[in-house]
Amino acid sequence: MSKSKVFTKRVILALTLSLAMAICFGITSSRSSASGASLNATAGQGGILDIIQRQKMAIVGSWSIPDPEGIPGLITFHADGTLIESDVDHTFTAGHGTWAHLGGTQYAYTFMQRKKDDQEQVGFVVVYGTVNLDSTGTQFSGPLHFEFKDTTGKVDTDEGLDLKFEGGRIQIRQ
Repeated sequence: MSKSKVFTKRVILALTLSLAMAICFGITSSRSSASGASLNATAGQGGILDIIQRQKMAIVGSWSIPDPEGIPGLITFHADGTLIESDVDHTFTAGHGTWAHLGGTQYAYTFMQRKKDDQEQVGFVVVYGTVNLDSTGTQFSGPLHFEFKDTTGKVDTDEGLDLKFEGGRIQIRQ
């Protein structure tokens, strides 16, 4: 076979492969655009993993927590699994802690509050429990446990409290 025929065959093969790749790329691009999919890792695909992710993150946001003992507060669940709680109790600092999705609409939380310096008692309190989100995603409720500890972390067995923890989502008003 002559050099020119080999060269021509190679050029045709290269052009054919280039055309095939261009067609594949065009089809992939049009399907990605049509479905809303992209290379962005956070883009939803509409499958079961997206449903689980939405359930996991459903608690994220700020909530008003009316306290039956008369100390209303606020709690914010952050997307990274941390939380901040604040209330009008003048004896403790704001609470800082973590939360985790247990499955479905159930979440566990734990946060700590330090006793303020001007109090007779010293130490801190660990607050923990679980909450269930209602079907609207605007209310939660569940048990709340207080565990009082001295400055060394030893639990004060005489002090402790179990309450019902309820919250309502703070929503945008327009």
